[in-house]
Amino acid sequence: MAGNKKEKKIKKYILCVDDEKIVLNSVVKQLKRAVNSEYVCEYAESGEEALEIIDEIDENNDELVMIISDQIMPSMKGDELLVAVHDRSPQVIKILLTGQAALESAVNAVNNADLFRYLTKPWDEEDFVLTVKRGLERYDLLKKLSEQVRSFQRFVPKQFLDSLRLRNYESVETNQSKPLDASILFLDIRGFTGISEKIGADKTFRFLNKLFDGFSTAIFDNGGFIDKYIGDAIMAIFISKPINAINAADEILKRLHGINRDKKDKDIPFPIRVGIGINRGTAILGVVGSKSRLDTTVIGDVVNASARFEALTKQLGISLVIPEKIYQEIKSHKVFGKNYRLVFRSSVAGKKEIINLYELFFMDPDKIRDVKNKTKKDFEKALDLYVKNDFFKAKALFRQCHKAGGGVDPTVYYYLNIIEKGEDMGEAREISKKNYIEYYNKVSTAVTNQATKKVPAAKKKPSASKTTAKTAAKQAPKKRLKNK
Repeated sequence: MAGNKKEKKIKKYILCVDDEKIVLNSVVKQLKRAVNSEYVCEYAESGEEALEIIDEIDENNDELVMIISDQIMPSMKGDELLVAVHDRSPQVIKILLTGQAALESAVNAVNNADLFRYLTKPWDEEDFVLTVKRGLERYDLLKKLSEQVRSFQRFVPKQFLDSLRLRNYESVETNQSKPLDASILFLDIRGFTGISEKIGADKTFRFLNKLFDGFSTAIFDNGGFIDKYIGDAIMAIFISKPINAINAADEILKRLHGINRDKKDKDIPFPIRVGIGINRGTAILGVVGSKSRLDTTVIGDVVNASARFEALTKQLGISLVIPEKIYQEIKSHKVFGKNYRLVFRSSVAGKKEIINLYELFFMDPDKIRDVKNKTKKDFEKALDLYVKNDFFKAKALFRQCHKAGGGVDPTVYYYLNIIEKGEDMGEAREISKKNYIEYYNKVSTAVTNQATKKVPAAKKKPSASKTTAKTAAKQAPKKRLKNK
């Protein structure tokens, strides 16, 4: 059974390289006395063969721990081989052997290959054994430190340290802060409280972690990092142009579309929806807490505003919203710059500034995206009238948008409900949400059915002649590993 299948044990290799077979056999024998059965001793008679063996070790997902190479060999010299190994696997312990006082080659290996030790021929066996053991100890130590750093980075991102210009995690203290121009992304999963009540705590955490794993990857791949997981929400930071944050949002919505299309978990009430708000401005990155408990955080108006933008997506029934200053930077984009519209205008409390918010709807189903592009001009005119309190004319234009779009636009419902019924935002939101989801589910089902139609597989042509086992063996690539 698949569930009982044991995981493949990773083999640890020590590779010896020398063009003289007698010397090579001597090295391998001494090496086997120095190490336990945990390590596999492999050998090669040239630098080229050594690289082929390393390729095969990588293909097998095994681990090269140490390489011991002679200096004087035909074609590729020992120091050249160690430099090549270092370029691809800098963590490997590298030892150079030579029968000559070739100081230049040793210097090259030290400077460009992080050489661990240089031994001259003939070497003392005790010195050789001690060198190998210390090299393996160093490898294990560096591996543990690397794993520890990766573990720390799960809680305090490396980008945060870099932004504060801190060298390591031990130097993190309170009162350390720095203002930076940053883009802030807030993401919230819609209705997750209701989902968790239906499926229970265990499945809730498993499903939430599955979603967050994909969302976080999209953020990391586009140059951002996670500042906080807040229940079923994410706050991410991009110390770069806003287009990176929008690209991350694009990838998140694509991943979510795939999850909703596949519907692999029968207990989850699909479709799952998210709201994303992105803002850009000066944020203050810093460390807060006490000596016993520290935390990294980001504060500033840009953070508070991005959280409010995300909350607004729920009221308007949309997925992604950005302020005008970001829109002006991306409006020439071939995808994002075409699928947008102004959806909200308001003054900021305590300030004279007017906020214009734009919806990006490039990931909406085709029919809804076409409707929004078709009615964009009239919708934005209606919104302008609404902001100016000319509700009679605004109502007429919103109704025109509603009719032209076949009644599928939730944001039109939002404004019509406020104008026609005088309801508060919360009541209007629920009405618009109900109408929108009812239609959206029908569209999503149609899109899914169309996308998942099976295409008949092409029939394979019968081969003209059967290949014998012997011929197939000759055609297979030659394996270089001797000790598997």
